[in-house]
Amino acid sequence: DPAHQQSVDALERILIRTEDWDELIELYTAKQEALSEAHDKAETKFLIGEIYEDRKSNDQSAIEAYKIALEIEPGHTLSLKGLERLYAKTGEFKELLETLETQLGHATTPRQQVSLLLRRAQLLEEEFVEREKALEELVQLLEIEPDNEEALTAQARLLKALEQWESLDAALDKHISVTSDKERKAVLLEDRANLLVDHLENPGLAADMLAELAELKPEDRIVLNDLARQRLAAENVEGAIDALKKLTEVTEEDMAKANVWVRIGELYERKLEEHDEAEAAFRKALDADKTNAVAAAALQERYAEKGDMTAALAMLERQLDSASGDLEQSRIYNEMGKVCREKLDQPERAVEYFEKALELDKSNSDAAEPLAEIHRAAGRWDAAVAIYDRFSDAVDAMPAEKKIEFYDAWGEANRALGDLEKAQKAFESAVDVDAENGAILTKLADVLFDQAGRGA
Repeated sequence: DPAHQQSVDALERILIRTEDWDELIELYTAKQEALSEAHDKAETKFLIGEIYEDRKSNDQSAIEAYKIALEIEPGHTLSLKGLERLYAKTGEFKELLETLETQLGHATTPRQQVSLLLRRAQLLEEEFVEREKALEELVQLLEIEPDNEEALTAQARLLKALEQWESLDAALDKHISVTSDKERKAVLLEDRANLLVDHLENPGLAADMLAELAELKPEDRIVLNDLARQRLAAENVEGAIDALKKLTEVTEEDMAKANVWVRIGELYERKLEEHDEAEAAFRKALDADKTNAVAAAALQERYAEKGDMTAALAMLERQLDSASGDLEQSRIYNEMGKVCREKLDQPERAVEYFEKALELDKSNSDAAEPLAEIHRAAGRWDAAVAIYDRFSDAVDAMPAEKKIEFYDAWGEANRALGDLEKAQKAFESAVDVDAENGAILTKLADVLFDQAGRGA
C-alpha cells in the first residue's frame, strides 16, 4: 500500500541499504502516484531523478525525471539545480540557458539573482559568443551589485572585444571608483590610460590616470616615463618636467639618470625657452655621467651663445670621451680647432686640433683648409703646400668658387716656396675655371714674368 507511510519508509531504508535502486525507483513511482500535494509529488519525482543521476549514471533519465518534477511544481529548486548540473555536463547549453532563466524568475534574494545572471553571462559569452546579450545580463547584475568584481571584469572584457571604446572607458572609470584593492586599482588605471592613448586620443586624461597610478607605484620608472610622455602630448610641459624629475630620483644607473636630465634640459630649452634651467639640467646630466655627449654638446652651444668659449672648448673635450669612432672624433677636433682659431684667437693651439682631425680622417677638408691658412699666415709654406698637394685630387668635386680659392692658395704657396712651375700650373687651373678672373690672371702673369727673369 503506497499510502501506508510507515511501510514505505521501512522499505525505503531497506532498499537504500541494499542498493537496490531499480526497486527503489518503483517504490518512489508508486508513492508519487499516491500523493496528492504537488510539492510532495515533485519532491518524490526529484528523488527518482537523483537516483538516475547519482546511482545509475543515467543522465537522460535523470533529466526527464527533473523535468516532470518541474511540470508538477514549476519552481522546484532542487530539480532546477539538477537540470542545470546535467545540461552543463552534457553540453546542452541552450537548455541550460533556459533553465538558468527559469531559476532567475524564481530567485528570491539579490545574491541568488547575481549568481544566476553571472552564470548566464558566462554562458552567452563562452558558448554562444553572443557578447551583446552577455553584456545585458551583466548590466542587470551591476544594477543589483554595482561593485561585483567578476562582473565588472567581464564587462570590460566584452566591451573591449566589441571595440566599444567609449563604453569601455566609462566601465573602467566605474570599476576604478569602486575598487579598494590597490593592486587591482593599479591594473585598472594602467588599462584605462592605455585605452585613452590608443583608442580615444585623450593624452590629458591618460596623464591623470598615470598620475594616480604613480601615487600607488611611486618608484615605477615605466609609469613615470609614460606620465611624462602623456603630459607632454597634452602640452603640459611643466607637468612632464615634474614627472621626469621624479624619475631621476628613482633611477639608480648613472647613464640612465643622465639621459633623463638631458630630456629635462631639452624641454626647458626648446619648449619653455628657460635657458638657465636648461643649463642646470645639462650640468646635472654631466654630473651623473661625464661622458654624456648630448649634454656636453648642449652646454657647448649654450656657452658659445654666452661667449664663454673656454667653457665651450671644455665641453668639446668632454665629447671626445664618448665619440663613437675616428670620424666623429675628427669632427670634434675640427670644432675645437675652429673655436681656438676663430673665437679664442689661438691659431697655434688650433693647429694641434686640426692636425689631430686630419690624422683621424685624412679626407677632412673642413680641417685641412683652416690649417693650411694658419700655416700660410705663419710663413710655413712647405706645410701649407703639403696640405694642398694632399687635397688636389678632391678639387674636381668642389663648386667653381671653391675651386678658384683652392688653386689661388695653392699657387701662392708654391710661388712663396719658389716652385714657379707648380705655381703656374695652379693659377692656370684657376683660369680654366674662370678665364675672366682678373686677380688670377695677374698672378699668373707675375709667375710667368718671374720664370722669364729666372731663365734670363
